Amino acid sequence: MVPYLFATIVMVMWSCSSDTRGERRLHSAIPLALAAAALLGAGLTSNPYVSITMISLSLAGLYAFKSPFWALPTLFLTRSTAAISIAVINSIGNLGGFVGPFAIGYIKGSDGRATRGLLFLSGLLVAAFLMTLFIRLTEHTSGTPAKLAEQSH
Repeated sequence: MVPYLFATIVMVMWSCSSDTRGERRLHSAIPLALAAAALLGAGLTSNPYVSITMISLSLAGLYAFKSPFWALPTLFLTRSTAAISIAVINSIGNLGGFVGPFAIGYIKGSDGRATRGLLFLSGLLVAAFLMTLFIRLTEHTSGTPAKLAEQSH
């Protein structure tokens, strides 16, 4: 319960920070880096207190990145392209929800420990962090919240 309660509080606070600053890319990337580092830490420790702390931090990062992340496509894609892109992202995410546990089980089956599986997930999060960090955001005038706010004044 503790990791999920902590993650929920962090998610709400991080989303408010993203909305207040009007910034989405770094508010999506930073939690992914935190989650990757925390999963790495969880995989490398055998202390149960450190493990639950690392899992809590990782879950907080995974929860916190979601709200700013889903706002990203509308910042650099047209409305119709963003709709299609969001559907594709969602489909790939659902596929990951199926393949991920299978891959972790397969990796864990090799030596019976979760360490390699956590390291694998950490590596995937590093890749997601880098892709999010280096995404090029070029605002379109049609439909972005900043442009719509400017046009209404």
